[in-house]
Amino acid sequence: MDKQLYPVLPLPPNEYSQEYLNQLVSALEIYMRQNLEPGYVRGSTMALTELPTNGGGLRVGDVFDDAGTLKIVRSTDVFSGTNYGTGSVGSVTVAIS
Repeated sequence: MDKQLYPVLPLPPNEYSQEYLNQLVSALEIYMRQNLEPGYVRGSTMALTELPTNGGGLRVGDVFDDAGTLKIVRSTDVFSGTNYGTGSVGSVTVAIS
């Protein structure tokens, strides 16, 4: 990958310099901004550990492990999770003849 895409950290001076500190903070801000932006990812290996087992509560684009199959949460997915409820309205009479 082209090394020019990454910020170059300035070499520290022998003594404290406000200019050096400003350059360092600027380079770190660029790095953090690049790190948070979505973009192309390329690698030869990957380890995904302790993935959730369903998409409930995840954001669009998050990955989860569905019984050994990696899945990605899409905006059209609906995950109901596990919900239980009881209720009643009026009464019911059952007649058997």
